[in-house]
Amino acid sequence: MAALRTAWRAAAPAGGAADVSPDAQPGGPDAQPGGPDAQPGGPDAEAAIAEHFSGSLRPFEHAGVRWLLHLWDAAVPCAVADEVGVVEQIAAFLCALRLGARGGAVGPSGPALLVAPLADCRAWLHQLRQLCPALRVLPYCGDASARAALRARLFGAAHCSAGALGGAQLAAMCALIGDAPPVHCVLAPYAALAEDEAALAAVPWSVAVCDELHVQTSAHRAPVLRLRTARRVLVARRAPLRAPAARLVAFAQSMAALTDGGGPSAAALLSEGERLRLVRALSPLVLARSTADLAVELQLPSIVRVRCVPCAAQAEAYARAAVSYTHLTLPTKRIV
Repeated sequence: MAALRTAWRAAAPAGGAADVSPDAQPGGPDAQPGGPDAQPGGPDAEAAIAEHFSGSLRPFEHAGVRWLLHLWDAAVPCAVADEVGVVEQIAAFLCALRLGARGGAVGPSGPALLVAPLADCRAWLHQLRQLCPALRVLPYCGDASARAALRARLFGAAHCSAGALGGAQLAAMCALIGDAPPVHCVLAPYAALAEDEAALAAVPWSVAVCDELHVQTSAHRAPVLRLRTARRVLVARRAPLRAPAARLVAFAQSMAALTDGGGPSAAALLSEGERLRLVRALSPLVLARSTADLAVELQLPSIVRVRCVPCAAQAEAYARAAVSYTHLTLPTKRIV
């Protein structure tokens, strides 16, 4: 886990420890907002969210977006594993990143890539379009010919696989796509990324957001690590830091692989002390807040359970009702 500690220190200002807490101020006090070289997380990001984000961010979600932008500035891979508000934070993060004033000085200015399991792609597309209608999201789907036409239209003919289409067919499909406005985010399933790895790995993505990367097969994880971007955000669900040893180790291996390909092994032999050390190593780069941690902000209703012992008459009435329900015969004829 040395690579995780190195990446953590890389986010620190000179002479001090890294502040990667959700309340950290991205850019620091000396950041100069505004202009093409503005630091993400400054007034431009706030303005982009205020103008284009149609949802409402709660304070803890707003803090999570600032934390994501802060680590994006430092090119440090991180993970969002909150029990609530994950989609809202990712949508606001992409909104600030692609619709705010930022660019070449802090990293590549290409589109964002969101990679998700095929079963979740439709939900991601619906949520992103609902939360941020101005964010132009392109579903990277279809057969090999359709995907080749999308790449040729978006990234140029160099990113179209040779032999995938004939010249006339490619020209026809590109004409159907037309002169569409620039795309802010490409939404691709892991399987499509694996099939078109050679073409997509050469695209200068501004960020790669990977949904549930740690539970994917090695054939689906490997293309993500070879993408042309140093900025990756892993989205994890079901509280990976409190998960059983095998899932925790898989999550740690995915986080470490985003830096140097290392990571722990032997999940079955993980002792309690090793587990705690692993969680401590991961915690600075993982935003993992439970509903209990956010109970005050979420204003969850308190549940009071009262055990009532029925009296004899009530117990007898319940028993008769249960017997009557057991012998109840439903009508076979449809009742209109």
